[in-house]
Amino acid sequence: MTELEAKRIYEMQNHENLVAKCPEPMRQLVEALNIWTEAAVNLYGVISSRDLLDEFDITLMAIDSHNIKGFLMPYVLANKKYFFYDDYVVKRSGLKDLDGVQKLIKDQAGKPRYSPSKAEFAKYADPAHCDMDEKEAWAKVGALIRRAFPQNPSAIKFLRDVRRICKKDRLKDLKKVAAKHQIVFTDQRKAEEFAALVNAALQKTRLQKHKGLTPEEFENNVTSQNLPNLKDYYEIYLDDPCACGSGKLYEDCCYPIQEAKTAQLSKSDCKLFYETWYGLLAFVNERTHTLKEKVIAQYPNSLEDFQFFGMREEVCEKPEWIDKYLAEGQIPADQVEIVRSWRNRYKKGIYLMINYEPEHAVAFDFKTHKAYGIKGISHTISQSAQMELPYKFETVLLPFKDVIVYDTFMGLEQPSENIEIYRGLSGMAKRIAVSKTF
Repeated sequence: MTELEAKRIYEMQNHENLVAKCPEPMRQLVEALNIWTEAAVNLYGVISSRDLLDEFDITLMAIDSHNIKGFLMPYVLANKKYFFYDDYVVKRSGLKDLDGVQKLIKDQAGKPRYSPSKAEFAKYADPAHCDMDEKEAWAKVGALIRRAFPQNPSAIKFLRDVRRICKKDRLKDLKKVAAKHQIVFTDQRKAEEFAALVNAALQKTRLQKHKGLTPEEFENNVTSQNLPNLKDYYEIYLDDPCACGSGKLYEDCCYPIQEAKTAQLSKSDCKLFYETWYGLLAFVNERTHTLKEKVIAQYPNSLEDFQFFGMREEVCEKPEWIDKYLAEGQIPADQVEIVRSWRNRYKKGIYLMINYEPEHAVAFDFKTHKAYGIKGISHTISQSAQMELPYKFETVLLPFKDVIVYDTFMGLEQPSENIEIYRGLSGMAKRIAVSKTF
């Protein structure tokens, strides 16, 4: 729906001619109903007129779902905190995305609703109000952001925007929000801590799609529903602008490459890579106890990728671990040559991602002035990164059979300096010779 269409719908359903005169004896009651409505749209985003009256839970002999619009219309026009859309009352911000409002209505269908006492519910008329558990959880996120980015004046705005997209279940926008505020985690451990704290805060946050329930409360009510997770922010819709910054729609840019799966390993090679990689890291962990949990060389793995980071750093600092693994480890025959190739041919460094091609992503090495074609592992790199080209990233490049892959870790950073030079490199990407092996 275009902005002009949304504006026309709003003006047809919200105007002075719809105002109904409120009898004086009912004025206080209608004022209370307005506060209740503000609280409802802050909590739920959208609510039907009938449900609103049911939630108000009071005998309103003179107010029903047919005339509620007329009594509340003066508040709609004066305060601009909500508006009417067909049989629904919608939070004012929904005017910018009526398609999103329709999706929210479908997402809420059949779900239980958060319905606290009247006194507690009225507090939500203040958009900043939240439960103490939620407030404390987000305070921890804020403290981490302030510690990690003490010189960034946008750090608090970043926290505010993260809370906003979490409440709307739009975690797929997280990277865009971080780029907007120039928030880049170069410390892997701080990035992991941030992800853990945001996920913990998210579980305490009252979500509009769950009718005001937190994910924890919703799980108790509807156990079959999946909980939100940071991985959700990788989702992108076909008619969204492509995250690579080309200016094209996603369906006309990176989507065909991702669907073709030619810029990533095949399923069998993906499994082989992970089991070979996990085998080496499991060997190191048994001797260093970097991670308390037992590491098993299998794919899929019960551990998250970030939990292997300490073992990866150990191998990079002491590549002799590969020699010990080759000498002492019980390595499957089809993995021996792969592990041996890693001993002297891995390349740890900071690279510039300059292009996505059907067979690989193209990265420029600042040290050697060479460009490398890198395969994604379980996904294409464009799908994993979701960042505008060109961008810098720290990783370890590894040979794998006859291609180049990365070691599953990619510290992303949107360049803040020399951006025109980097864009120039990106613009010349198709004319630069690309090495597919090393």
